[in-house]
Amino acid sequence: MSYLNDDPIYALCTVYGVSAIAVFRVSGKGSVQLVNKLLSRRISKPKDKALAFRKLQYDGKPIDEALLTIFSDGHGYTREECVEISIHGSVFIIDLLDRILGRIGFRKALRGEFTYRALRNGGLTMMQAESVLSLISSKNEDQQRNALESMAGALDESVSEIRAKLVSAASVFELQLDYSDDEYDEEPSFPSEEISFARDRVSALIAGYEVSKRRFDGVRIVIFGKTNEGKSSLFNFLLKDSRSIVSPQRGTTRDYVGEEAVVAGQRVMLYDTAGLNESDDVIENEGIRRSLAKAEESDLIVYFVSDDSAEYDKIISRFESDGKPVIRVRGKSDLRKHGEEGRVSGAIDISCKTGEGVDELIAEISKRISGILKTDEGDMLLTSSRQENILRRVLAGIERLEKRPPVEICAMIASEAICDLTELIRGTASSSGEISEEVLDEVFSRFCVGK
Repeated sequence: MSYLNDDPIYALCTVYGVSAIAVFRVSGKGSVQLVNKLLSRRISKPKDKALAFRKLQYDGKPIDEALLTIFSDGHGYTREECVEISIHGSVFIIDLLDRILGRIGFRKALRGEFTYRALRNGGLTMMQAESVLSLISSKNEDQQRNALESMAGALDESVSEIRAKLVSAASVFELQLDYSDDEYDEEPSFPSEEISFARDRVSALIAGYEVSKRRFDGVRIVIFGKTNEGKSSLFNFLLKDSRSIVSPQRGTTRDYVGEEAVVAGQRVMLYDTAGLNESDDVIENEGIRRSLAKAEESDLIVYFVSDDSAEYDKIISRFESDGKPVIRVRGKSDLRKHGEEGRVSGAIDISCKTGEGVDELIAEISKRISGILKTDEGDMLLTSSRQENILRRVLAGIERLEKRPPVEICAMIASEAICDLTELIRGTASSSGEISEEVLDEVFSRFCVGK
């Protein structure tokens, strides 16, 4: 089945299950005429939009009473003839109406097909369509706000500004190509300002995508260090659940354990890792290797320092030199004497048994998370990997331009970048304006059927 047809389509737009109301959406040419097959009294296609209350019936049998929201072409979500049918949220009625709509001439919508039609009919750009999915999937205020701003066209505006600078740069290259060396009296100019502007803005958008992914997936926090230092106790304390085994015996965590958690009001992915301990056990050594790999991938490391951790301090120093944030902690403070004995400079003393120092640690984690997720005021964040991939192509082209190759090559690179940015906004760079099935599947297959 293809997105590229005009069948009248239908789908349940609310969650399937018992509820106060359920809403079906139908869309496409002739939708009002088809819906009239179910109504006790006919409705007409309005000038723009209208409401109607009708009894639903089929084959002489009553179905339910429904509130109908009717949209004519150019109005409503899909910008085509459309009816939204609100019924009581009985699973029996939902199943019955679902079968009947298929019988009277509607086809069940593909994933995201309503949003695709909004795109096709000029109601949304491709980036705004992707932002619809981001809004539906949003899990916190930052994600919701960014998706709403992108749906309103802020991201399109930012990309269009970059495109305009590259068009200006391309005109400089084309002008030089239009004249021979003899005809062009001035020293050939290079549009450095436009190219620099485009590079900075594209780089900022790509960097912002990493922030966007962390906000959606959760900042990855790895608890790291030697065996039997209290890593699993902290993991369980932060989760408020006994997820990891805690034992005086060394090596009880032989692989990393990951769980979603909320720390300092932020959604995170928290990982307890196998302790770094020399061993002849093949399985334990594999766990240690995985611990190191997970620390490499992390956004933040909580490192348990110990009296004999010089070798592991070197590993942590290497992580820090690569720019990875590290919080040092010293566990089991309840087992040590009061005063300075056993303290480590720069480390937070904690006890998961008494709770000592944990509030200080959580405050420090909150501070580090804020730094990881920080963006400049007004920065727009990308909402899909498709957008990031295209912008990485554009950035690669801009970096080639900055090496100032021959003007013929500059003109070609600028033209390719402009086409890429057109594809980013519209979903296609072709003159026909048709979006390929491959792009449609990539973008819209992630939607639910009702959207």
